Amino acid sequence: MERLLAACPDLPREQRNGGRPVIDLQKQVVITMWILGNPECLRSVADRFNVTKSSAFRVDRRICEAIASNLSGQLIKFPSGQRATDVVQAFEEKRAFPGVLGAIDGCHIPVKAPRRNHEQYINRKGFHSLQLQVICDMDMQFTDVFCGYPGSVHDARVFRNSSFFQDAEANPDNLFPRNTHLLGDSAYPLKRWVLTPFRDNGRLTRRQKRYNFVHSSTRMVVERSLGLLKGRFRKLKTQIEVDKIEDAPVIIVAACVLHNVCLMDDEDDIEDFMDDNSDDDDDD
Repeated sequence: MERLLAACPDLPREQRNGGRPVIDLQKQVVITMWILGNPECLRSVADRFNVTKSSAFRVDRRICEAIASNLSGQLIKFPSGQRATDVVQAFEEKRAFPGVLGAIDGCHIPVKAPRRNHEQYINRKGFHSLQLQVICDMDMQFTDVFCGYPGSVHDARVFRNSSFFQDAEANPDNLFPRNTHLLGDSAYPLKRWVLTPFRDNGRLTRRQKRYNFVHSSTRMVVERSLGLLKGRFRKLKTQIEVDKIEDAPVIIVAACVLHNVCLMDDEDDIEDFMDDNSDDDDDD
């Protein structure tokens, strides 16, 4: 991660202040990872790393900004070409569902109540949040993320307002060649490139029930990816506190980038981080 960030042209570095030494990049990254991974107060973090509270705050925000601005486009990319073929093959080999280029879902990230229009951020579960929409592959790698809408907004509206939806609607054959598609739950609209389950009205045929079962078991990978994200970066399960609510998506997107980086390391301890109590945010 330090190597990737070192190449960022606009990476801000801690300046000298009153004779204090510059905080080196590796330590800045470690501080940021600790803040994201632990629901620990900032004062305790500052004591742990022998820096001032204000320095810990600035380091966290600046490293997250550098990650979100410079690395998200490199490390969160929707599959195309040979990579798309590999993703489709992985889904079909593991779940026997053909043509799947990804699974889509959304979740709520708790935030401190904004000063303005705070009621718009109260979700159906009664707490203030931002919506995070993700698409992932069979390996739980995020291939698209969209964050920033208030918690009261329905998943379908978030989806329709995302740049991914607009690009897919404008040119579906570009993103979804050869009859490929996403899998989404019943909160999402049925499209040629988005397959949703049959609504259970009590009269489903045997084939429809079988389809729903395979669809659900295949789409479960995105729920696991969100569980892993929140389990590894536990700050996303507590209230994110920022001066302006517009700054919160930067922190969330940075965590999504780091999620992909961690999976690239091919760790064997994924289950240790898995959050089995991750919210089920399906809206039927």
